Amino acid sequence: MVHERVYPDLKKGDRIRPLKGLSGVDVFLIQKKSGTSFVRKQSPTLEGNIRLNKQLDKQKWFMQRGEDSKVLTPEILGEGEIGGRLYFDMERIVGLDGVSFLQRASYQEVEAFGRFISEYLRWASEEESLFPPRTSFSESLHTKIDAVEEKCPWTLSYCDALRAKIALIEGHDLDAAWCHGDLTFENMMIDSSGRVVFLDFLDNYHEHPMPDVSKLFQDLRGLWYSRHGKVVSASVRGFLVQRFMKVAAELVGPSVDAALLTELLLALTFLRIAPYATSVRDIDIVRTRLESFT
Repeated sequence: MVHERVYPDLKKGDRIRPLKGLSGVDVFLIQKKSGTSFVRKQSPTLEGNIRLNKQLDKQKWFMQRGEDSKVLTPEILGEGEIGGRLYFDMERIVGLDGVSFLQRASYQEVEAFGRFISEYLRWASEEESLFPPRTSFSESLHTKIDAVEEKCPWTLSYCDALRAKIALIEGHDLDAAWCHGDLTFENMMIDSSGRVVFLDFLDNYHEHPMPDVSKLFQDLRGLWYSRHGKVVSASVRGFLVQRFMKVAAELVGPSVDAALLTELLLALTFLRIAPYATSVRDIDIVRTRLESFT
Protein backbone atom coordinates (compact mmCIF):
# COMPACT_ATOMS: atom_id res chain seq x y z
CA MET A 1 0.00 0.00 0.00
CA VAL A 2 1.11 3.57 -0.69
CA HIS A 3 1.09 4.67 2.96
CA GLU A 4 3.44 1.87 3.99
CA ARG A 5 6.23 3.15 1.75
CA VAL A 6 5.41 6.86 2.11
CA TYR A 7 3.94 7.46 5.56
CA PRO A 8 3.79 4.36 7.79
CA ASP A 9 2.32 6.43 10.65
CA LEU A 10 -0.90 7.01 8.72
CA LYS A 11 -3.90 7.08 11.06
CA LYS A 12 -7.57 6.59 10.30
CA GLY A 13 -8.87 9.78 8.76
CA ASP A 14 -5.47 10.88 7.43
CA ARG A 15 -5.08 11.25 3.66
CA ILE A 16 -2.17 10.98 1.23
CA ARG A 17 -2.39 12.65 -2.18
CA PRO A 18 0.40 12.39 -4.80
CA LEU A 19 1.47 15.66 -6.40
CA LYS A 20 2.71 15.83 -9.97
CA GLY A 21 6.18 16.97 -10.93
CA LEU A 22 9.16 16.32 -13.18
CA SER A 23 11.95 16.57 -10.62
CA GLY A 24 12.64 12.83 -10.44
CA VAL A 25 11.34 12.42 -6.88
CA ASP A 26 7.99 11.43 -5.38
CA VAL A 27 5.99 14.25 -3.82
CA PHE A 28 2.94 13.79 -1.60
CA LEU A 29 0.53 16.03 0.26
CA ILE A 30 -0.23 14.49 3.64
CA GLN A 31 -3.39 15.78 5.30
CA LYS A 32 -3.92 14.87 8.94
CA LYS A 33 -7.35 14.24 10.43
CA SER A 34 -6.56 17.07 12.87
CA GLY A 35 -6.59 19.52 9.95
CA THR A 36 -2.85 20.06 9.64
CA SER A 37 -1.04 19.19 6.43
CA PHE A 38 2.49 19.06 5.05
CA VAL A 39 4.36 18.04 1.91
CA ARG A 40 6.69 15.03 1.80
CA LYS A 41 9.41 14.62 -0.85
CA GLN A 42 10.82 11.11 -1.10
CA SER A 43 13.44 9.46 -3.26
CA PRO A 44 11.86 6.76 -5.46
CA THR A 45 15.05 4.66 -5.30
CA LEU A 46 18.06 4.14 -3.05
CA GLU A 47 20.26 5.59 -5.79
CA GLY A 48 18.13 8.73 -5.81
CA ASN A 49 19.02 9.55 -2.21
CA ILE A 50 22.13 11.45 -3.27
CA ARG A 51 20.27 13.89 -5.45
CA LEU A 52 17.39 14.37 -3.01
CA ASN A 53 19.91 15.07 -0.27
CA LYS A 54 21.37 17.85 -2.43
CA GLN A 55 17.88 19.31 -2.81
CA LEU A 56 17.46 19.17 0.94
CA ASP A 57 20.83 20.85 1.54
CA LYS A 58 19.93 23.61 -0.92
CA GLN A 59 16.59 24.29 0.71
CA LYS A 60 18.16 24.37 4.18
CA TRP A 61 20.85 26.77 2.97
CA PHE A 62 18.27 29.00 1.38
CA MET A 63 16.22 29.03 4.59
CA GLN A 64 19.28 30.29 6.43
CA ARG A 65 19.92 33.03 3.84
CA GLY A 66 16.33 34.13 3.38
CA GLU A 67 16.89 37.42 5.17
CA ASP A 68 19.65 38.32 2.70
CA SER A 69 17.88 37.10 -0.44
CA LYS A 70 14.42 38.39 0.59
CA VAL A 71 12.99 35.15 -0.86
CA LEU A 72 11.10 32.71 1.33
CA THR A 73 11.08 28.92 1.12
CA PRO A 74 9.01 26.29 2.98
CA GLU A 75 10.29 25.39 6.43
CA ILE A 76 11.83 21.91 6.75
CA LEU A 77 9.79 20.00 9.34
CA GLY A 78 11.75 16.76 9.47
CA GLU A 79 13.73 14.19 7.53
CA GLY A 80 14.51 10.49 7.64
CA GLU A 81 14.44 7.22 5.70
CA ILE A 82 11.78 4.62 4.93
CA GLY A 83 13.09 1.37 3.53
CA GLY A 84 16.42 3.08 3.00
CA ARG A 85 14.87 5.81 0.82
CA LEU A 86 15.45 9.38 1.97
CA TYR A 87 12.53 11.73 2.60
CA PHE A 88 12.01 15.16 4.04
CA ASP A 89 8.87 17.00 5.13
CA MET A 90 8.16 20.69 4.66
CA GLU A 91 5.38 23.12 5.37
CA ARG A 92 2.56 23.42 2.87
CA ILE A 93 2.43 26.84 1.21
CA VAL A 94 -0.98 28.18 0.24
CA GLY A 95 -1.12 30.76 -2.53
CA LEU A 96 -0.98 31.22 -6.29
CA ASP A 97 1.69 29.68 -8.47
CA GLY A 98 3.63 32.13 -10.60
CA VAL A 99 1.49 31.67 -13.70
CA SER A 100 -1.83 32.05 -11.87
CA PHE A 101 -0.48 35.17 -10.16
CA LEU A 102 0.63 36.77 -13.43
CA GLN A 103 -2.73 36.02 -15.01
CA ARG A 104 -4.42 38.17 -12.35
CA ALA A 105 -1.72 40.71 -11.53
CA SER A 106 -2.02 44.44 -12.10
CA TYR A 107 0.69 46.32 -13.97
CA GLN A 108 2.16 47.48 -10.67
CA GLU A 109 2.23 43.91 -9.36
CA VAL A 110 3.90 42.60 -12.53
CA GLU A 111 6.50 45.36 -12.34
CA ALA A 112 7.19 44.60 -8.66
CA PHE A 113 7.44 40.88 -9.43
CA GLY A 114 9.91 41.49 -12.25
CA ARG A 115 12.00 43.77 -10.04
CA PHE A 116 11.99 41.20 -7.24
CA ILE A 117 13.14 38.31 -9.44
CA SER A 118 15.79 40.55 -11.03
CA GLU A 119 17.15 41.45 -7.60
CA TYR A 120 17.22 37.77 -6.65
CA LEU A 121 19.25 36.89 -9.79
CA ARG A 122 21.77 39.64 -9.05
CA TRP A 123 22.04 38.51 -5.44
CA ALA A 124 22.53 34.89 -6.51
CA SER A 125 25.37 35.82 -8.85
CA GLU A 126 27.34 37.17 -5.89
CA GLU A 127 26.80 34.12 -3.65
CA GLU A 128 29.23 31.23 -3.46
CA SER A 129 27.98 27.96 -4.95
CA LEU A 130 26.88 25.27 -2.53
CA PHE A 131 28.23 22.63 -4.94
CA PRO A 132 31.57 23.70 -6.52
CA PRO A 133 31.87 22.57 -10.17
CA ARG A 134 34.14 19.68 -11.12
CA THR A 135 34.46 20.78 -14.74
CA SER A 136 34.32 23.97 -16.79
CA PHE A 137 31.02 25.48 -17.88
CA SER A 138 31.31 24.24 -21.48
CA GLU A 139 32.32 20.75 -20.33
CA SER A 140 29.30 20.57 -18.06
CA LEU A 141 27.06 21.51 -21.00
CA HIS A 142 28.56 18.74 -23.14
CA THR A 143 28.13 16.21 -20.34
CA LYS A 144 24.45 17.06 -19.93
CA ILE A 145 23.79 16.93 -23.68
CA ASP A 146 25.57 13.56 -24.01
CA ALA A 147 23.47 12.13 -21.17
CA VAL A 148 20.18 13.21 -22.75
CA GLU A 149 21.18 11.92 -26.19
CA GLU A 150 21.94 8.50 -24.70
CA LYS A 151 18.52 8.34 -23.04
CA CYS A 152 16.58 9.86 -25.95
CA PRO A 153 18.16 9.01 -29.33
CA TRP A 154 15.44 11.01 -31.12
CA THR A 155 17.14 14.19 -29.87
CA LEU A 156 20.36 13.55 -31.83
CA SER A 157 19.97 16.38 -34.35
CA TYR A 158 19.10 18.87 -31.60
CA CYS A 159 22.07 17.74 -29.52
CA ASP A 160 24.39 18.32 -32.48
CA ALA A 161 22.94 21.80 -33.00
CA LEU A 162 23.57 22.66 -29.35
CA ARG A 163 27.13 21.37 -29.54
CA ALA A 164 27.73 23.75 -32.45
CA LYS A 165 26.46 26.67 -30.35
CA ILE A 166 28.68 25.69 -27.43
CA ALA A 167 31.67 26.04 -29.76
CA LEU A 168 30.80 29.73 -30.14
CA ILE A 169 31.18 30.38 -26.40
CA GLU A 170 34.13 28.04 -25.82
CA GLY A 171 36.63 29.58 -23.45
CA HIS A 172 34.11 31.89 -21.78
CA ASP A 173 33.55 30.26 -18.43
CA LEU A 174 30.93 31.22 -15.87
CA ASP A 175 32.19 31.23 -12.31
CA ALA A 176 30.06 29.03 -10.10
CA ALA A 177 27.51 30.93 -8.01
CA TRP A 178 24.15 30.29 -6.39
CA CYS A 179 21.11 29.09 -8.31
CA HIS A 180 17.68 27.67 -7.53
CA GLY A 181 18.12 24.95 -10.14
CA ASP A 182 14.54 24.75 -11.43
CA LEU A 183 13.16 28.29 -11.26
CA THR A 184 9.95 27.87 -13.23
CA PHE A 185 6.74 29.71 -12.42
CA GLU A 186 5.29 26.40 -11.26
CA ASN A 187 8.01 26.26 -8.61
CA MET A 188 7.15 29.52 -6.94
CA MET A 189 4.13 30.58 -4.95
CA ILE A 190 2.87 34.06 -4.14
CA ASP A 191 1.06 34.09 -0.82
CA SER A 192 -1.80 36.31 0.31
CA SER A 193 0.69 38.95 1.48
CA GLY A 194 2.32 39.11 -1.96
CA ARG A 195 5.49 37.38 -0.80
CA VAL A 196 7.32 35.13 -3.27
CA VAL A 197 8.07 31.61 -1.99
CA PHE A 198 10.51 29.40 -3.91
CA LEU A 199 9.81 25.66 -4.07
CA ASP A 200 11.51 22.49 -5.37
CA PHE A 201 15.18 23.36 -5.50
CA LEU A 202 17.42 21.17 -7.66
CA ASP A 203 21.13 20.65 -8.13
CA ASN A 204 22.18 21.82 -11.57
CA TYR A 205 24.63 20.93 -14.34
CA HIS A 206 26.38 24.22 -13.54
CA GLU A 207 25.59 26.27 -10.45
CA HIS A 208 24.98 29.81 -11.73
CA PRO A 209 21.87 32.02 -12.03
CA MET A 210 21.93 31.86 -15.86
CA PRO A 211 20.26 28.41 -15.81
CA ASP A 212 17.63 30.06 -13.58
CA VAL A 213 17.07 32.67 -16.31
CA SER A 214 16.65 29.86 -18.85
CA LYS A 215 14.03 28.24 -16.61
CA LEU A 216 12.10 31.51 -16.42
CA PHE A 217 12.26 31.72 -20.22
CA GLN A 218 11.05 28.12 -20.42
CA ASP A 219 7.71 29.58 -19.37
CA LEU A 220 7.94 33.12 -20.74
CA ARG A 221 9.15 32.15 -24.22
CA GLY A 222 8.69 28.38 -24.41
CA LEU A 223 5.23 28.47 -22.78
CA TRP A 224 5.82 25.11 -21.08
CA TYR A 225 3.12 25.90 -18.52
CA SER A 226 0.57 26.24 -21.34
CA ARG A 227 0.27 22.46 -21.45
CA HIS A 228 -2.03 22.94 -18.44
CA GLY A 229 -4.25 25.32 -20.41
CA LYS A 230 -2.98 28.45 -18.64
CA VAL A 231 -2.18 31.59 -20.60
CA VAL A 232 -0.31 34.72 -19.53
CA SER A 233 -0.79 37.74 -21.77
CA ALA A 234 1.84 38.45 -24.41
CA SER A 235 2.38 41.94 -23.00
CA VAL A 236 3.23 40.61 -19.54
CA ARG A 237 5.54 37.96 -21.00
CA GLY A 238 7.24 40.50 -23.24
CA PHE A 239 7.79 42.91 -20.36
CA LEU A 240 9.39 40.24 -18.18
CA VAL A 241 11.54 38.82 -21.00
CA GLN A 242 12.94 42.27 -21.71
CA ARG A 243 13.64 42.85 -18.02
CA PHE A 244 15.33 39.50 -17.44
CA MET A 245 17.41 39.80 -20.63
CA LYS A 246 18.94 42.99 -19.22
CA VAL A 247 19.82 41.10 -16.06
CA ALA A 248 21.28 38.21 -18.11
CA ALA A 249 23.65 40.66 -19.83
CA GLU A 250 24.82 41.80 -16.39
CA LEU A 251 25.31 38.22 -15.18
CA VAL A 252 27.59 37.14 -18.04
CA GLY A 253 29.48 40.39 -18.61
CA PRO A 254 30.59 42.04 -21.87
CA SER A 255 32.81 39.18 -23.06
CA VAL A 256 29.87 36.79 -23.65
CA ASP A 257 26.96 37.23 -26.06
CA ALA A 258 24.08 37.12 -23.58
CA ALA A 259 21.45 36.57 -26.28
CA LEU A 260 23.35 33.60 -27.75
CA LEU A 261 23.96 32.05 -24.34
CA THR A 262 20.34 32.55 -23.27
CA GLU A 263 19.12 30.85 -26.46
CA LEU A 264 21.53 27.97 -25.93
CA LEU A 265 20.48 27.42 -22.31
CA LEU A 266 16.79 27.71 -23.20
CA ALA A 267 17.19 24.95 -25.79
CA LEU A 268 19.12 22.88 -23.26
CA THR A 269 16.29 23.39 -20.77
CA PHE A 270 13.82 21.75 -23.14
CA LEU A 271 16.34 19.07 -24.04
CA ARG A 272 16.57 18.18 -20.35
CA ILE A 273 12.79 17.74 -20.22
CA ALA A 274 12.91 15.13 -22.98
CA PRO A 275 13.68 12.09 -20.75
CA TYR A 276 10.71 12.96 -18.51
CA ALA A 277 8.25 13.72 -21.31
CA THR A 278 6.31 10.48 -21.65
CA SER A 279 3.00 11.53 -23.20
CA VAL A 280 2.67 12.14 -26.95
CA ARG A 281 1.53 15.70 -26.23
CA ASP A 282 4.53 16.56 -24.03
CA ILE A 283 7.00 15.00 -26.48
CA ASP A 284 5.45 17.04 -29.31
CA ILE A 285 5.79 20.23 -27.24
CA VAL A 286 9.44 19.50 -26.45
CA ARG A 287 10.19 18.67 -30.10
CA THR A 288 8.52 21.86 -31.30
CA ARG A 289 10.44 24.03 -28.82
CA LEU A 290 13.72 22.37 -29.73
CA GLU A 291 13.01 23.12 -33.40
CA SER A 292 12.47 26.77 -32.46
CA PHE A 293 15.44 27.32 -30.14
CA THR A 294 18.18 25.29 -31.85
